[in-house]
Amino acid sequence: MPTAATEAPAAPRPSRGRSRRVAKWVGLVVCVVVGAANLVSLRWVPEWWFAAGPKPTDPVRIVAVQGGALVYVRLQRSDVRRPPDRPALRWNRFDGELFTWPSVVRPTGGLSVTVPLWMPFVLLAVLTSVLWYVDRTTARRRRAGQCLKCGYDRAGLAAGARCPECGAAGLVGRA
Repeated sequence: MPTAATEAPAAPRPSRGRSRRVAKWVGLVVCVVVGAANLVSLRWVPEWWFAAGPKPTDPVRIVAVQGGALVYVRLQRSDVRRPPDRPALRWNRFDGELFTWPSVVRPTGGLSVTVPLWMPFVLLAVLTSVLWYVDRTTARRRRAGQCLKCGYDRAGLAAGARCPECGAAGLVGRA
């Protein structure tokens, strides 16, 4: 039976601060990608066609970004002039209406789901903004020598001492 002295130390967990910094940058990149997809979809329509299965009853599936929306369409093979035999990417010129609200349409034997790109963009932008705000507030408090939890001025306290206001542990190093 291994003893405490012979056990390998557990791998250090990434700190919340590091996870928050990574998440805020990932959120920013995803917001830029969604915004760019929205702009591209106003002029062009990238369509990803997924091959129909071997049976004549297998549907054809299409995922497209068009008119400021992400669109999923499932059609019966008989409704498609030339169903693809393998996945394909097709580009078309966009000349339709813009999608401003989500919709689900069920034509005979098919399905069409539309989600406007502004919806995930706004959600991601709000969450990313909160992460940026929290990260900047934490960095400002650390530079000013304040408690990271309540903002109490820690001047005169030892680096590892608990905050007398809220009891939070005194952190040493980066948040």
